[in-house]
Amino acid sequence: MDDHNYFIQHTLKDKHRTQLLSLFKEHFWLKTRTLKDIEVMEKTCLILALIERDTDNLVGFTRVLTDQVKYAYIHDVLVKTELQGKGLGRLLIETAINHPTLREIVCFELLCLPDKLPFYKKFNFDENPDMLALRFDRRKFVTSHEEAKHQSV
Repeated sequence: MDDHNYFIQHTLKDKHRTQLLSLFKEHFWLKTRTLKDIEVMEKTCLILALIERDTDNLVGFTRVLTDQVKYAYIHDVLVKTELQGKGLGRLLIETAINHPTLREIVCFELLCLPDKLPFYKKFNFDENPDMLALRFDRRKFVTSHEEAKHQSV
């Protein structure tokens, strides 16, 4: 990969938001994202938009949510399917963990599909045997709560 063909920027143009929305639609866990969601992400996360220099098209993306003290959570590491395997994911991860505003962060965390674990291990991400990742999914709770509420009526 020639890193000179790509650059990372921290803001999105309207064109890039639309392209990001299309990239989200390629992944089952992101299909319901909207342009409004992207606008919220821009306000609350460090955005790493991977842009192809010649076309000014968004070809990759990740975002980092942090407490600015100890923890940073990397979300949505995405590269266009036809460009995967060319080092662009590496560029996104290395840029995130070496970003000047995140240099003091001790723990970077992320969620990934099992088949992506070998990729992240290259950057010293590993499963933590001392901790479990737990999730509260409001959608499941609301559905169960609403069903119980209707049954009690």
